[in-house]
Amino acid sequence: MSQELFERPLFGGAITATLPKDQFMDVSEFRQVPDNQEVFVHSESEDSFIIEILEFIDAPDDQALRAHYEELSQDNGSTDTKIINEIQLDNIPGIDKRHAAYCLVGQQKAAKFNKDSNSDFSTLTLIMVLIRLYDVNTDLLITVNYPNLSSPLDQRLASVIQIVNSIRITDWSLFFTKVNGNKAWENLLSSEFRAASQDTTLAKKDAVLVLDFIKNRAKHTQISKKYSNVLSSDEQLKRTANLVGFQMPKTPAP
Repeated sequence: MSQELFERPLFGGAITATLPKDQFMDVSEFRQVPDNQEVFVHSESEDSFIIEILEFIDAPDDQALRAHYEELSQDNGSTDTKIINEIQLDNIPGIDKRHAAYCLVGQQKAAKFNKDSNSDFSTLTLIMVLIRLYDVNTDLLITVNYPNLSSPLDQRLASVIQIVNSIRITDWSLFFTKVNGNKAWENLLSSEFRAASQDTTLAKKDAVLVLDFIKNRAKHTQISKKYSNVLSSDEQLKRTANLVGFQMPKTPAP
């Protein structure tokens, strides 16, 4: 991948990522792409870059990416698969909620990537990155396919990790839609309320406000009783009107 990069909006701008400039074409410009995917293909090769919003897999973090990899292997009709490397990545600066990122490098033998379906199975090299977004119950899956890997794998891996580290989530409401069929909005609200209830400083401030309200209300009641016993109802009405700038009409003499 070229080092000349530019920031590209994804999913309507809710996510951005820095991609190689002028090398990857947006597949949605010439064919339909599912709402939960952004798909790009290299302009001069068969390499592809896919980012998907998926429902959170109910599996331990260290096994979730393998589950996605095995599912892809089945979809590709692969006869032979192997995992070359697995690593946990550092947290991504542009994601400001709880998350974890994992990377897997693997190879699969699949016929679907051959131009001639009668030829031998070809080797597909994949780099997959899974970003687990805990607070919105979502798996963000990035898959880079290399049907005919030419450059060293280490260089490809470094380029993919560079793209992953550039990801920024700018609008979390993306995950509150039906794109990945989860209850993210409900979960987020619950977590926010739980966080507030555990903030002892905030709880103390609320307690002080409630105490002040009770004291002031008691004082108001005492003052009201004191003056209401002295003044007649007509006098109370007159003084109240004066406070807001009105003058009560004088009662004509009989």
